[in-house]
Amino acid sequence: MDIVAHHALWNGTTFEIKQKNITCNDKTVVKVISCGFCGTDKHTIEELNTPGISLGHEILAEIVHLGSNHHVVGGEKVAVGDRVILIPGKNCGECAHCLSHTGYENLCQHRTAHGWGLFSEDNFFAAGGFSSYIEVMDDAWLVRVPSDISNDIAVLAEPLAIAVRAVERSLSGTRPDRDLGAVVAARAAVVGLGPIGYLVAYVLRSLGADVVGFDISSWRCQYFNDTLAFPAIHLPNIEASSKIEEYITKQSDTQDFDLVFECGGTTSAFVASLLAVRKAGRVIELGNYIQSDLAEIDPSWICRKELDVLGFVLANPFTYIKLFKLLALNNTEPLEIVTQKIPLSRIDELKAVDHRHNMKVIVENDY
Repeated sequence: MDIVAHHALWNGTTFEIKQKNITCNDKTVVKVISCGFCGTDKHTIEELNTPGISLGHEILAEIVHLGSNHHVVGGEKVAVGDRVILIPGKNCGECAHCLSHTGYENLCQHRTAHGWGLFSEDNFFAAGGFSSYIEVMDDAWLVRVPSDISNDIAVLAEPLAIAVRAVERSLSGTRPDRDLGAVVAARAAVVGLGPIGYLVAYVLRSLGADVVGFDISSWRCQYFNDTLAFPAIHLPNIEASSKIEEYITKQSDTQDFDLVFECGGTTSAFVASLLAVRKAGRVIELGNYIQSDLAEIDPSWICRKELDVLGFVLANPFTYIKLFKLLALNNTEPLEIVTQKIPLSRIDELKAVDHRHNMKVIVENDY
């Protein structure tokens, strides 16, 4: 069986649709249903000039040909017609990190992924989700989507996996000499209320946390408050980090956040997080996953407050089992955060998206 696949490729200034013939052999082939537009894609479009790069890694798809060169999370069986999440990255299994630190495949030195490949018309390449069909790379992970999960929710699985693992990171015990306050009934702040911050708050609420959100966008604050019914504080000038502690203390009555999640992706948001957390609290840094500016901090904030500052990047395949269990236990209505859908055939409209007044933008396959 031969399939004509369409791939939207970024050429440095615009998207171009290129065709590629796929011969179904021993590789698994999936038809993309939809793919989320991530902040990483936005950074790539705005900052990189890489002709032929294939973007999109939050991939919901349907199996059209089943090969033998994939893994299914949880040991489940999948069949043609099943909806699956295509986990974008895989570790090499051979570098020093993979061999010495098993269980942290997200930190592999030679990680490869769908959504960051360069187009090749003649040879295999790890196509991104802004495609009509994808040949799944060897040894990639698939996650079968439960039948009761809608497409609008399922396409959020990759960013929701990020949120689940970030919250788990905040629970990891490194201090046997004191009680962190964990997340059960803890007080948590989320700095940056984009899709990841929103989903972190959703997971925190599932564990009984009292959550307050902060953002420089009044629109996102209102959206956060309206849909999750959590208070959201508008920070009109988060760049003035010297004033952030005073502002947060004034607005939220007391500076007593056990946990602060930095999801804004700016250095000033990181500074704000260090100032907002209580003494002996914990800051989880997951917004600055791409190198940005340097942050000016006073190391005494960390020392005198006895802070835990934890880094985080990416999720592992087995997080997806947990997130589907979470969705089964909780009302999924608050996760209806898709605010704009763009057909793959008109993907160039992504350049004009107003991110100030959108939460999650989805590219839908219309080929």
